[in-house]
Amino acid sequence: MNFGDGSVAQATPVAQPVGFGQQMTAMTPDHTFLLTHNGMYVRQHLEVLELLSGCETKNRYSIAPIAANTPIPAQPSVEWSREFRASAGFNPLLKGKEESECCERVCCPLFRGFTMPFVDGNQTAFFTIRRPFKCDPCYCAPLCLCNPQELSVEAGGSVVAHAKETTGMCCTTGCCARQFTATDTSGKVLYTASVNDCCSESGGGNCCAPTGFN
Repeated sequence: MNFGDGSVAQATPVAQPVGFGQQMTAMTPDHTFLLTHNGMYVRQHLEVLELLSGCETKNRYSIAPIAANTPIPAQPSVEWSREFRASAGFNPLLKGKEESECCERVCCPLFRGFTMPFVDGNQTAFFTIRRPFKCDPCYCAPLCLCNPQELSVEAGGSVVAHAKETTGMCCTTGCCARQFTATDTSGKVLYTASVNDCCSESGGGNCCAPTGFN
């Protein structure tokens, strides 16, 4: 970009994740690649062993990019998300797999701690989710939380965001609804997300959805 005084602005190079099997660029990986996309589609993989046995296994996720010029509807439909779901399954930008203790997954699945790095095709981690083990003896979300569940997101060697489950949703959205708040490192609220453990926005059931086993 040229300025009036003749100086030229230099674009800051951003490390981009590459598809599995491609070559990695020589730049430090971090979360700044998100600025070049309109969004990310996250797909959780069903674990057959978990479905059959009822025992928690290590969760796995794949991420597909949503291009900068792609409009995202307020309530994405199955038809709209089909392309991104397929891309996340067969040609993901990043993959993440939970690393956690077997005892915590079996005995305290709702409160287990884990570390989940999201890596590209060269196994280079672009960001990592860390969730501490926090047992909550009076857990009855969303009505009551004695020890709210939380996690942090790390990128480039430092924490860049936090997420925490909140209470108070039972009287306004029903006893199946749970709410989470995402903040930056200063505590400023960036996003709020809600999920209904009983039914989806389209009217379908969520009891057997992948998130229902977390």
